[in-house]
Amino acid sequence: MLVDFFDHEALAAQVVDVLARPDDFARLGSAARAHAVEHYDFLRTCLPEHIAQINALVPKDKQIVI
Repeated sequence: MLVDFFDHEALAAQVVDVLARPDDFARLGSAARAHAVEHYDFLRTCLPEHIAQINALVPKDKQIVI
């Protein structure tokens, strides 16, 4: 389900298509959720990456340790 970010008509058409055929898109939704949970988990992925970025900018004695 990819559309041009600035093409509101294409986005609306895609949403209508998804709503008209929910069974066809159910697997896609499940896969998307699994991907998001795996790659964007806050505590396991996002927070450690943000802390690493912050630590790269500050002196060793001021770094955040978790």
